Order: sequence, then C-alpha cells, then structure tokens
Amino acid sequence: MKIFVFEYASAGGADKTHLLTEGYGMLRSVCDSLSSAGHEVHTLLDPRISKLGIKPPADKVEICSSPWEMERVLSHVDACVPIAPDSVLYDITKMIEAETSLIGCSPKSVSSCSNKNETYELVSNMAKHFDVPEYESLPLDVDAVMGYCDKIGFPVVIKPIDGAGCDGISMIGSNEKIPDAIKKVSEASKASELIVQKFCEGRHMSCSIICSKSHVLPVSINSQRIEIAEKIRYLGGVSPHPSAHKEEIFEESRRIAKKLRLFGFVGIDLVVSRDKIFFMEINPRITTPFIALSGITQLGELLIDCLDDSLPSTINLRGFGAVAILPLKKGCAHIEYKKLQQIPRLISPPFPMGNRFIQDASKVLISVHDQSLSGIANEIDGVKKKLLKAGITC
Repeated sequence: MKIFVFEYASAGGADKTHLLTEGYGMLRSVCDSLSSAGHEVHTLLDPRISKLGIKPPADKVEICSSPWEMERVLSHVDACVPIAPDSVLYDITKMIEAETSLIGCSPKSVSSCSNKNETYELVSNMAKHFDVPEYESLPLDVDAVMGYCDKIGFPVVIKPIDGAGCDGISMIGSNEKIPDAIKKVSEASKASELIVQKFCEGRHMSCSIICSKSHVLPVSINSQRIEIAEKIRYLGGVSPHPSAHKEEIFEESRRIAKKLRLFGFVGIDLVVSRDKIFFMEINPRITTPFIALSGITQLGELLIDCLDDSLPSTINLRGFGAVAILPLKKGCAHIEYKKLQQIPRLISPPFPMGNRFIQDASKVLISVHDQSLSGIANEIDGVKKKLLKAGITC
C-alpha cells in the first residue's frame, strides 16, 4: 500500500507549534515502522529541515513550505496517517477523509476529544475506574479564574480547553500567577474558554491503544516524566511501565474508545496515585510513546490492520522502550549533522532555522530499548555521553 504519513510541524507548521522535536520523532518512527512492514511511504518535509541533510525513512519525501500542501498528495495514496496538534487536527482529518482512507480518528471523534470539557463530562458519567479531578471551564478572565481558584484552593492547573501536549499549561500556587497563566493559554489556543483544574498528586502515566471499527487493542501503560514548574514540560517516558492498575486502565480505556468510536493509535493521559486513577485527556492521534514502542513491536502493520478491522487480540512487546528529551547546550552554534547521524538512538536532532531555533526546538529526542528497565537507564546514559562528546547537550 501507498501510505502518506503527515506530520504538521515537520511539514511547514513548526512556526505555529512547540512540538517540532516530538513531531519529527513521531514522523520518523511511523515512516520506519510502515516501511519495515513492506509499505510504500510518502511524506512532506519543510525545506529548512531538508537543507540540514535530515530525511525521514520514506520512499518519497516532497518538500513543502506549508502543511496545507498535503492536499496535493492525498489523491495519490491509499491511506494517510495524520499527526498534528488538536487545534488543526479536525480540519486535517476532514481533508483526508474527502480524498483517501484515514488511519486515525474521524473528525467527529477528534472534535469530541479535543474539547476537554466534553471528554470530562463523558468520562464522569461512564467511568468505573477513572476519577475526573475537580474542574471548571471558564472564560479567559482574571476575575472569573481567581474566584474559582479561591473556591477550590491552590495549587491548580490552568490549561487550554483544546491543547496538545504540555503547550499552554501552567501549575500555579497563588492568585498573582493567574494573569501569566491566562496569557500562556491565549498564546496556545484560539478558544474563548480555558480549563481550571485541581492539581492531582500522583504518577503521570498514559495508556496507548490501537482501535479499529470493532476492536480495541490495549498496547501499553507508559510512564511520563513531567517537569512541573512555571512551565510544564514533557521530558520523555518508558513503555511499557509496570502498574498495579493495569487491568483497570485497560478496561476503562476500551470502554472510552468504543464510546467515542476512536480509530488508529490513541493515547489517554492519566495521573495515578495509590488508590485513584485520575483521567486527564484523550489524544486522538499518534503520541510520543509510539516512538518508544516502535522499537519493541511492529506497530506499522497494526496501523494497516485497523483499515480491514483485523487487529489481533493481544500484542507482544519485546522488552522495554524509552524516550528522553534533552536540552541543547547553551551557546551551541555550530552543529555537525553528519556526526549526529552516526549516533544511534538519536531520533530528533536540534533544528536551527536560520540564526535561531524554531520555537521550542532547542532540544534533542533520543529513543532506546532493552530487555530490562535497568538496561534502559544504561542505554540512555550511553547516548547522553555521545551527545555530550559531540558538544550539543548539557
């Protein structure tokens, strides 16, 4: 089959999102996984990335300056796998559905999942094992937000009602921080409302599932390394990660996926404490754990299995995979990309665009796998040493 893998940031949208590093990592992993499964893979790439000598493992890479140039590719392929922020994913999936087969959630499902208020209400009404933290959707108004924060008490999390990843999210402990948090939301979202949510103590985790028309295949529980400061950052995670709540999470994820008619690879974000599983959000698209999981199982063929509704009942994971996002060394100006390409497990290199780094792309993403969790830690340390020697990371 001819499969078009579309990743918004890598295809010219990097100026409008902070997710280029993670986006390119997912693009590369999906292309590689589909190619390994014997399919002809097409994709688009920003010329600023192409000029660096960086190329995803695809059979046909077309250079484009805007992600909306995807339309010219759609009529020439059998199916498309979209990867994009929630804010544009609805329009993108509508465009794909009009031209070819969509390996991803439908526009209707994307719309439901992208609105956190709607998904919180749905999960609150149907969940057996998930708890929804105390929250309210409010206008982008300091007085309204301050009043609700005083009601539920600090700390609170303020985030876009339609956000992706950690973009636009703040964890604050006082009223003085509210104006900055609202500004951060307005920069990340076009919505007229935001979510104010009681902060939940626990381990940040996610559940990866693959869905077809009549089957839901739980893939793994993933740990998430989240840096909680004035700016919340995702720093990577391990897949699969042991959890005492595995069966409850898988059961609940199946029920939610069937209710919302999810399709393709989907992630569900959670915060897990000793006795509670807090539901955070649904990501109706391929998420960063795909990168780690693609090193320990064949995900490409499973994506194709979604089209003919032939997903297996179980999945075999060969050990553990991990993703780590590392900051770029300050003052790093000259980067030898030929040397970087010789470093195994470096999935996303730095992305300088002209004389600056685009948005939040002053970082690198690595992915490793091993038969044990201790081996994962050793593998990450080994790659870190090579990057340090190359002079690009702290």
